[in-house]
Amino acid sequence: ADPAEAEDEEERSAMEKRRRRALEEVHSLLQKHQAQPYRHGIMRRAGELQAAHLETLRQDLHSRVEAEVKRELEKDRGALEQERQQLRAEVE
Repeated sequence: ADPAEAEDEEERSAMEKRRRRALEEVHSLLQKHQAQPYRHGIMRRAGELQAAHLETLRQDLHSRVEAEVKRELEKDRGALEQERQQLRAEVE
C-alpha cells in the first residue's frame, strides 16, 4: 500500500508506520542471518563442469601413462627375449 494513495492524513500515517515497521523487520532479519552466503546456481554448475573437466583430464592422463607403461614393458620384454635367445645361442 502506497501512503500517497491514502484518503486522509490518519490513514497515510498508519500506512507509513506499517511500511517502516516492515522495513525494520526485514532489516533485523538480514542482520541476524548467519548462514553461509547463498551460492548461486550458475556457480554450482560451473563447479560441476570444472569437476567433470578435471575428471576427463585425469582419465586421459591415466590412459596415456598406462599406454606408455605398456609400451615400455613390451620393449623390455622384447629386449629380454632377444637377450635370452643370444644366451641360448651361446650355450648351444
